[in-house]
Amino acid sequence: EVSIPEKWRTAERLAQRFFDLRKPVHIYYFGDLDPKGLLIPESAWNDIFKWTVAIINRKDKGLAYHADLSFERIGINEDQIGELDIPENPERPGTYQWEGLDDAQAESLISKTSEKLDLEAFELVKDDEEDI
Repeated sequence: EVSIPEKWRTAERLAQRFFDLRKPVHIYYFGDLDPKGLLIPESAWNDIFKWTVAIINRKDKGLAYHADLSFERIGINEDQIGELDIPENPERPGTYQWEGLDDAQAESLISKTSEKLDLEAFELVKDDEEDI
């Protein structure tokens, strides 16, 4: 589970990115396909989304930016198991771990996401993160 302070810090960072760039903020998630891997990111995003919107609305006097914040689970998803021949977790049948992907499988999922990126904004954020 993601702690409340970590979720709050994430909401603050997302709001700040929005203010800095004035562009939509998209979160692309890569994780395990198991009960926790499905529940934790969705639960965390629900809080982070609400708090980010609240920060943005407070600072921008009530303007709503809901459409400019999005979360998308990129993988591992059910349809990718057969498509990429992802191995099942031998310790927990019916579950699949990100760590179980080989480099080619991971690259396939990641490269699909890179096509969606605003590379100019990505580079700005990356440079800022490296300074932290």
